[in-house]
Amino acid sequence: MKFEDVTFVNTTVTTTLFALLTDKLRQHKQPNLVLGNQRIFFNFSGSLNDAVIVYNMNTSEVISATKILCAGDAFAIVNETTFAASNQGNKIGLYSIATGELIKELPGHTSSIYTLATDGRYLYSGSYDYSVRAWNLDSGAQLWRFDFKTYVYTIKLLDSNRLIVGGDGQQSNTVYMLNTKDGTILHTASDHTRLVYQIECTKDYVITLGFDCVIMRNHKLEKIRSFSKGDHISSTIMENDILAVNHGEKIIGLFDLNTGEQISKHDVIVSRIAYCGVPGMLVIGRNDGSMAFYNVITKRIQELPKTRFSGAVRAIKVV
Repeated sequence: MKFEDVTFVNTTVTTTLFALLTDKLRQHKQPNLVLGNQRIFFNFSGSLNDAVIVYNMNTSEVISATKILCAGDAFAIVNETTFAASNQGNKIGLYSIATGELIKELPGHTSSIYTLATDGRYLYSGSYDYSVRAWNLDSGAQLWRFDFKTYVYTIKLLDSNRLIVGGDGQQSNTVYMLNTKDGTILHTASDHTRLVYQIECTKDYVITLGFDCVIMRNHKLEKIRSFSKGDHISSTIMENDILAVNHGEKIIGLFDLNTGEQISKHDVIVSRIAYCGVPGMLVIGRNDGSMAFYNVITKRIQELPKTRFSGAVRAIKVV
């Protein structure tokens, strides 16, 4: 296995990365990834072919393709048979994974829904109508509403009791932690200067990605450290507390969450990234609608079959 084509920033962390990943990567010697029944969900938007498509990660075959206008990160996997997505902008639709058929609609938002999160029983939505709402998936009833100060770009469940919310930092740089039972505020943080575009959660940390920097926090949203200045479009948590982020539409950076040190950088054209569960392996999407696996150690790119959808990849989920 060759590593010469990866640019490493911190040699101490580089040794750690090799120790953590190389043995695991050698367990995956097959030229094609064998990942059982795992599936990748891609959201295409910005074209006449807006859609959510579902891939089988083992065969790279399309399971279903649902033609739907789904903004940003506004889809979530509910269970083995169902996913949720924004439908016609301001409605939430529940869809069959196998067929793409619409099962149920949840109306209520008055503007585009941009982000969704679910624990399988309840669904949480963030919208351009400045609100976060909670829904009972069985009954379809709206349970509560939290009025934000601006557009809601991202929400993330920390656990079944806590929801993290971020939005447009030009009008409100506050990140909220809400009680999932009633929408009341548990904690806040106001240290971003630009919009918060994505949130990641681990058993120890909450990570907020802004267009100014990345901030690592404890579970009370208190700041531990900030790093990686610049525009951050998407992120994913890899194995061993490694955070992967993409800057603008090109660079992928890997960071050690325990130190904030940058491990490596990769000059790769991407619009969105997600960890696929194989050590060192990302799924990447691009603005031309193409998709691939990317190995952060070897920098090998394995393209996924092209589809008829030509819009930019705006979100990726792996289950």
